[in-house]
Amino acid sequence: MRRILTFIFLISGLAASAQEVIKVGSYNVAESDARMRQVKKGNFTQQRYYCNSADALATMIADLDCDIIGLQEVCDSMWVQAGSGNIDLRKMVAEKRGDADYDWVLFPNTTSGKISYDSAIGYKKSRFKKMSSGIFWMTEIPDQAKSVPGAPKGTDRPAVWAKFKSKQTGQIFYVYSTHLVLGSMHKDGGNEYNATHFMRVAQDRFEPKYPSIVVGDFNCAVGSEAFNIMTSGRWADTFEWMKAKGMELLPEDLEYGTTAFNNESGPRKGVIDHIMFYKAEPLKYWVDRRKFPTSDGTMHYPSDHFPVIAELKL
Repeated sequence: MRRILTFIFLISGLAASAQEVIKVGSYNVAESDARMRQVKKGNFTQQRYYCNSADALATMIADLDCDIIGLQEVCDSMWVQAGSGNIDLRKMVAEKRGDADYDWVLFPNTTSGKISYDSAIGYKKSRFKKMSSGIFWMTEIPDQAKSVPGAPKGTDRPAVWAKFKSKQTGQIFYVYSTHLVLGSMHKDGGNEYNATHFMRVAQDRFEPKYPSIVVGDFNCAVGSEAFNIMTSGRWADTFEWMKAKGMELLPEDLEYGTTAFNNESGPRKGVIDHIMFYKAEPLKYWVDRRKFPTSDGTMHYPSDHFPVIAELKL
């Protein structure tokens, strides 16, 4: 009997001490209308239309094999709503992976019920159970998909969240995926406005006793006012935290940023896509800057942003 009790206590102790290591990604997939505008302006080659680069985009997402991935700039064309196209990114990712393990969290983000410049979260059903999920807007009225009178233009941007439970360890944690407006196009303080209201809602509504991860295209680099707001409370930036600790980072990640030049000549400088953490420990961080073949077989970046990936121990 004593041996049985000892064994039970040992197993219980191992379960209690088990820690979850999660591979997390963030990827701005470049909204189809935005791609079209860039092609018409001569900034993008026609191979970067969504219809031509969807296969490359799906290949990248599938090959990353993240346990959790946040997407930004999702639109109807990618999520295939009625009459909105026939190239479903989710189905293509499943085909590339050869399984249906990914499930997705996404909510329409416009007053008309359409999906436009939306954010999403993909997760592996084999590892995690989704306990709850939702959406809020980074404005003074977070539960309504509309602009606030007097607010900076275009700041009715969504943040999508989900609460997960690990099927292996029982660990509960939150994930947020979001996309702040571009500061250079909204010089009336839109970037800072979104950051302020993201922090207000996320910190007020969600339980601090659990770990949480925030991913997204923040459109702000280290040292900017919006970045300072996003890192002023609960969360720390993975890349900056690892640099400060002297942890190993790839030389190209220390030199280059998370977006590409429009002519695809290479990566720009400036890290505007971020992975932030709370009650977790970063183990690895990298940016994937690979090109993949598009519809005519030529090699292109699947998006004008690169995926940002980190391994975090909760």
